Order: sequence, then C-alpha cells, then structure tokens
Amino acid sequence: MLTVVALVGGITKKFVPKEKLAKGHGGGWTADVSVGFVKTLGASNSLPQLA
Repeated sequence: MLTVVALVGGITKKFVPKEKLAKGHGGGWTADVSVGFVKTLGASNSLPQLA
C-alpha cells in the first residue's frame, strides 16, 4: 500500500503543473523551488517503486 502511495505522489509531482501543485493542500513548498526540482523529485519518488 505504501508503495502505491509513493508511486502516485511521484507521478503527481512529475506530471501536474507546479502552479496546480502549489494551490493544493501542502503544496506551498513548491513556491520556493524550481520546476525542474519538482519534476526531479517526482521522478526520484516514482522510480524506486517501479524497480
């Protein structure tokens, strides 16, 4: 179950626009980082779950 949660979180960070993430609950942290960082974080959250 935890694997699914981490995978969904990673996919969300990778494909949802930064502005939309910022508007969501707990998304304020995205205002302080670049789009590239958010996408990289999403990829790093997703890849280990797929291996």
